[in-house]
Amino acid sequence: MHLNVFEKILSNLMLENRLVKCAIVTMALVNVFLAIQVRQAFKHERTILVPAYLDSRVTIRDGYASQDYILSFGRVISALAFSYNSGSARSQFGELLQYYAPDKFSEEKKIFYDLADTIEQGHITSSFVINQAIELNQKDHTMTLVGTLKRWIDTRALEAESKSYMIEYRVVEGRFQVVSISERMPADHKGPAKPKDAIKLIDTPTAVAPNATAPAQPQSK
Repeated sequence: MHLNVFEKILSNLMLENRLVKCAIVTMALVNVFLAIQVRQAFKHERTILVPAYLDSRVTIRDGYASQDYILSFGRVISALAFSYNSGSARSQFGELLQYYAPDKFSEEKKIFYDLADTIEQGHITSSFVINQAIELNQKDHTMTLVGTLKRWIDTRALEAESKSYMIEYRVVEGRFQVVSISERMPADHKGPAKPKDAIKLIDTPTAVAPNATAPAQPQSK
């Protein structure tokens, strides 16, 4: 009688032992699987900058980003590059350089900081207002911004100009990068210019020299 009870208890203990071993092996396998997944996640982790005011849903994958994402950066780049004053130009250009592709950074850094020196010395203020829908070409990775450029030297206003700028960009691992900023020149009187001739590269926004002469103010009668 007692022997049968002992055998049953021993049998139950052995069964529980096998169940515990099975559970431990299963947990170990799950932990190994999770460790591999976490490692892969860290390996493919990317930092993606998104404009603070962007409230629409965006899609980002290798070399491609949705239209709202690109256009938002176009407006940010435009504001940093073309709208400034002598007190803000240097910090704005510093922020703008963070968006440049790594292979363009060193070259553009010198150009923009030299431009900042000119703006500070000449007390130049610039304002660019986009007045047309931004033209986006995702196949060529370019966008064209058309608007009105106004500039001042101290308190003297220069004549407002209609400007068209092209921003060439690329999306690398979900990160927006500026490749170049160009001024799109209008066609001459002989006819439309060829596409490759219609773009005049301007590594920096055009600035007015400190000794430039402002247009004469109309005299009141």
